[in-house]
Amino acid sequence: MSDIVGYVENWTDRPFVDKTGLKGLFQIDTKGWQPIQVGPPPPAGTKAEDGTDMADVPTVFQIFEQLGLKMESQKDRAEIFVIEHIEKPTAN
Repeated sequence: MSDIVGYVENWTDRPFVDKTGLKGLFQIDTKGWQPIQVGPPPPAGTKAEDGTDMADVPTVFQIFEQLGLKMESQKDRAEIFVIEHIEKPTAN
């Protein structure tokens, strides 16, 4: 599950945390999902990459639900890095 969490996290705008406790390898086949984005949804008639109407494309939450997994939005602590200063390296 940690592999799928890491993969899906790359295509969303938020971190994912695996709290399932599931171990092992699973074969999971899905179709694409609507992008998670801040702001209004795409206008009516917008087409997905495969040409289908974007309104018919499921969300990532719906994809996981079809697999019997529940995704919940929660607040939690996250590790972040702050870059306070950067310089070009000097020649040696």
